[in-house]
Amino acid sequence: MPGLFVTIVQDPKDPLILPETDGGPPHLTIFWCPKGSVPDEVLRRMTELAEYALSGKAFSLTEAWLNSFTKEQALPATPTALAGKVRHDVLLSVDPRTTQRIEELRAELKKMMTQEAIQVSAFRTPHITAATEWDQAVAEEKLAVFSQLLSQLNLSFGVAYN
Repeated sequence: MPGLFVTIVQDPKDPLILPETDGGPPHLTIFWCPKGSVPDEVLRRMTELAEYALSGKAFSLTEAWLNSFTKEQALPATPTALAGKVRHDVLLSVDPRTTQRIEELRAELKKMMTQEAIQVSAFRTPHITAATEWDQAVAEEKLAVFSQLLSQLNLSFGVAYN
């Protein structure tokens, strides 16, 4: 999946470790873009800038919520039978200062992109996907667990990658 992402580093002593999901290890998406819409050289420069801006910075989580949507097409790792089904993602909001940092970084990155690339890219509200479930009851159970433990997690940003 093309775009710019930053890994999440967590204290191994935390009461709950963020799991790997369909999207890979725990990460925050700076932006997503269709393959080829941003040249590789520009993505490399963006990655360096993101790493400089975020790597090693601590942050906290403020809220867990459920985002349910119909999967229009299957991902390569997902059985095609699941396309058209409702998926339930447990998402975790980052603190306001971190959201501001991400938005400031995005403003700088957009200066490196063509207008067409900006229009086809996704710059969603900064969050971490904690779980992806096809069963709503299971997703709601995980939502409850994450909601209780958000304030006890010790998180920082690791390396940026594209």
